[in-house]
Amino acid sequence: MKNRLVYISDAEMQRVVEMFVPETVTPYLRKAAAAETGIKPYEVWGNPKGTDAFNRRIRRCLFVGLSDGGRVDILRRSNSRRLVQDQVVPMLDIGIEKWVDLGELGQR
Repeated sequence: MKNRLVYISDAEMQRVVEMFVPETVTPYLRKAAAAETGIKPYEVWGNPKGTDAFNRRIRRCLFVGLSDGGRVDILRRSNSRRLVQDQVVPMLDIGIEKWVDLGELGQR
C-alpha cells in the first residue's frame, strides 16, 4: 500500500466477505474441534463427535461489524445456513441485554 494504491471493486469486496467464513473461520474451527475430540482435522466431518464439536464452536462465534463499511449484510446473506442473525452484530457498542441474550444462545 505504501508504494502503490490498490483499488478493490465492490464485486471483489463482496467475494472477500462471502469467502471469509468458509475459507478463514471454518478451517480454524475445524482444527479446534479436531483437537477437542482427539481426531485429525480432515476427520471432523466424518465423525459425529467432531461434527458436534464444530457446530458448537461455530454457534458460539460472534461477528462484530467495526464500521459502516463492514459489509455485515453480505456476511449474513452469504452464510445464512452457517450463522444465525444474532451472531452478526453490525455495531461495536453492544448493550448488556444483547450480551446476556448472546450468552443464553451459546448455552443452547
